[in-house]
Amino acid sequence: MTNWQLEARVRIVADLEATNPYGPPRKYRAGEEVDMPLTGQEGTPMSAAKWWSSMDIDNPYIIPGNAAVPLEQPTPIWVKCGACDKGGRLEDDAAGISTVDVGGRIARQRREAAQRP
Repeated sequence: MTNWQLEARVRIVADLEATNPYGPPRKYRAGEEVDMPLTGQEGTPMSAAKWWSSMDIDNPYIIPGNAAVPLEQPTPIWVKCGACDKGGRLEDDAAGISTVDVGGRIARQRREAAQRP
């Protein structure tokens, strides 16, 4: 699977607390706006992704993907893998679940399904 990363200014949607092994807990408050990178894997729901306070591997505070929403969400959202440089577009399914479509695989499957009788 391809890993991807997206950076955005986000708004926290509910009060929550995040920890890391080297510092005190960090309390995020509903409505708070912060800059965070979002990381995930191709083909998994956005809710499985994680927002990071920083990409410093030792000290980040990590919160669930559905704990924050991007304030500015261009359409379509393109993301790029930090490891392999592959890119993809965020696609929403019929249930409104977003996944990363690297190489257009999901969009191609939808087109093929729509053409079937």
